[in-house]
Amino acid sequence: MQISAIETFHTYKKEVSLLQNSDAMSLLLRLAKEASLDSSSVQEDSHDSLILLKETEFVTVDKNIVKLSEGGRNFLELLGISVEDGKHTVFEFFGKKIAIFLKAKSVKLLTPRYALAAVSMVILALSSYLYTQLGPEQYTTERKEQLKVSLDDHSEVQLNSESKLVLTKDFNKSSRDVKLVGEGFFNVREDTLPFIINTDIASIRVLGTQFNVKARESWFEVAVKRGVVEVSSNVSGKDSSVILTDSQFTRFQKGEYPYPPQLIPLEQYPGWIIGKLAFYETSLKLAIEEIERHFDVTITLNDRSLEEVKISGLFETNDLDNILDAICQLTKRNYRRLKNEKYIIY
Repeated sequence: MQISAIETFHTYKKEVSLLQNSDAMSLLLRLAKEASLDSSSVQEDSHDSLILLKETEFVTVDKNIVKLSEGGRNFLELLGISVEDGKHTVFEFFGKKIAIFLKAKSVKLLTPRYALAAVSMVILALSSYLYTQLGPEQYTTERKEQLKVSLDDHSEVQLNSESKLVLTKDFNKSSRDVKLVGEGFFNVREDTLPFIINTDIASIRVLGTQFNVKARESWFEVAVKRGVVEVSSNVSGKDSSVILTDSQFTRFQKGEYPYPPQLIPLEQYPGWIIGKLAFYETSLKLAIEEIERHFDVTITLNDRSLEEVKISGLFETNDLDNILDAICQLTKRNYRRLKNEKYIIY
């Protein structure tokens, strides 16, 4: 493990050999700001070190719990750094999970001249591709994950599981355009710049409002809690749009024009932002896909004819078995739990 760490260090050292110590300090301050840390803790003459590790074989980040591997500890020790467990914070930078270890237990002065440079080398080595990747800012979630994002215009977006939000480079300067894949609940701050959400199926234009957007595969849905939004779709080169106001929603499939506005059928719709799953005349196939995302399980329908059965209801998400029991009652079927978080409805 020690040899592997040494080899890795020398590999990384070559990658950052052209970067100066001032670049390292600039990156430190930038990362501290991104992580909402007190930038005064990052000082050139301080031995309370701020150590950054991206999610690699050295460190794993699971639900904001950081685990430093033996290889990671060996790597830091090569540079004279000893890290206390628990002295860390976690945030996402360009969509990648990053662990920042605060106030390392000790930094041995290899030589006074190179002590800080050694720390900076770790930071630059393990984040060099982030430093140079100045593309669009993006946020992603995996199964069982949700993420709340505060944007530069003071709008807020809450992402549901298996979703992605991508901001344009000039966001909040000449435009407020974003791209959404999956599902998100938007609380858009009023501004003279319109807030535009692009998806692979349709686009939404607003000035200030609260609404939910779902754009998964071929299905698209918008539900407005407060305010006014315009939903547009282009089919065969022709545009069509509808205006939604308070408590209205529309949904349609890819290749279709937006359906006329309807009243939101459930008071707690969309549900997922308050820990529930809400379905209204939803095919069992789509409902099961949503359940799989939320619980990170696999559910198989033994009878494919059940896929288009429509279900409606509001389900608590604290117990998967209760949800499956309810679905089986609605469809007059049974379910069985298999190995490795797999279930079958038959």
